[in-house]
Amino acid sequence: MSIAVLWVAIAFSLVVICRADWDLLKRGLPSLGLVVTVMYSLTYGLGWTLWRLDPSSLFGYGTASTLGSLDRLALLLALGLPALVCGYSLVRTAVGPKPQEPLLRLAERHRLRLQRLSFALVVLSVIVLLGMTATGLFLRDPQQQQQALQASWIAKLLIGTGLLSRLAPVGLVLLPFAWTGWSRLQRSAVVLLLSSWTALVLGSSSRGQLLALPLYLFLGAVIWRRLPWKRAALLLVLGGLLFLPVAEVIRVQREGDSTNPALQRTFETFQIGKQLMGTTHEFYLLLQASDCSADLGRQLEKDPEARCLLGVPASELADVSSQRWNVVRLFEACSQRELSRRGFSGFESLPLGLIPNTFVPAAPSLFDGQELVQTLSDELGLRPGEISQGTLSLFADAWWRWRWPGVIFVSAALGALLALIQSILLWMLARQPMAGLLGQLLVLSLVGTWVNNTTLTMLWFLLWDLPKAWLQLMLLTALLGFRLPRGVT
Repeated sequence: MSIAVLWVAIAFSLVVICRADWDLLKRGLPSLGLVVTVMYSLTYGLGWTLWRLDPSSLFGYGTASTLGSLDRLALLLALGLPALVCGYSLVRTAVGPKPQEPLLRLAERHRLRLQRLSFALVVLSVIVLLGMTATGLFLRDPQQQQQALQASWIAKLLIGTGLLSRLAPVGLVLLPFAWTGWSRLQRSAVVLLLSSWTALVLGSSSRGQLLALPLYLFLGAVIWRRLPWKRAALLLVLGGLLFLPVAEVIRVQREGDSTNPALQRTFETFQIGKQLMGTTHEFYLLLQASDCSADLGRQLEKDPEARCLLGVPASELADVSSQRWNVVRLFEACSQRELSRRGFSGFESLPLGLIPNTFVPAAPSLFDGQELVQTLSDELGLRPGEISQGTLSLFADAWWRWRWPGVIFVSAALGALLALIQSILLWMLARQPMAGLLGQLLVLSLVGTWVNNTTLTMLWFLLWDLPKAWLQLMLLTALLGFRLPRGVT
């Protein structure tokens, strides 16, 4: 029943968002609302469904804790996503404006500019990948990453520019459009650069960057009509079937514990679902103490000798042992915790948090997801490796703040903000087409960005990171000689 409810909510959301931005879609313009809706639908919808079909977890198979938490996860999306698209649609209907020209026709008038920009962004992105690999920014341990950032101003520059996460996607999406206008030498250079990209990503074991290259090239081929819809749909399915097993192999090699067979992770359906969701921590957030108490009794009946673990702090268990993952200790910690509401906690840091640390070193960080996950980890006694680079989604963060009413309110407010940003982009598109065009293409960078983040982090993305990336694109066009005369369309 929960699977049916979730997918009905997703289908409703997709219909509403397509109706709201139909004028954009029929002209080939990427819709900010649709990008976010599709991404949440795939990460949460498909990921949760695969997990629910094989509800394995640290707490065992088919327990009250596992199934109850998974069903509450589905309700998060079933409430949050429709609220988001309704907030978006209401503001888009009230504000407008509507686009007047198809994307392809607009791009043809600026073909030379876009060809140069695409080539420059591909070159710069490979240089950044080399720098990130050399400075250790692809290390999985957050502490090692932080040390790399503190030890090198180059590392800070590479991360701060956002070139790989924001600007490079624009270059890759433009590549299928620019390809036909490049010389044979330029095409050969691009093939070499993209081959280097692939080699660097495979060496770093970064699943996100492994997916980014083919994904953005695929989106570009669809947007610029280099790929028929039927063939695109077939390639999307085949690509997904190929990527998920490859990503799982990378995950096992990178995260599996080869020193203890009991801790080795294998290829399972629920692991693929967790990969798509990108995080398991809202699963821990939504555990109910009553379910954990019932499962604790069930586990102790099955293994009476495990009573010796009761009351033993997780920190006192060996780092590498089957005890470290013992479900008895986890059930006990879950059944005893009391999770209070966070309310507006953290919002006081929002004004200064939007100022870069480069200008104000004491400015607070709005990336509070790892801190929240650390709190959950301490409460449940999870091993440190389980929280590496973990975060919480917007819906889970809203639930922690104000429970179920908060999920609806926060999601609708974010949808309204997305609609305002989309309206601004369309306003620019009508008055300065090149600037608006690059803004619309920049929206696609959210596909490969970790948008499943907390409320504060999402505000940082939308109010600082996207505008900054747009200004960087404008500056790059100026440096490349792409001047935008006033009044020229």
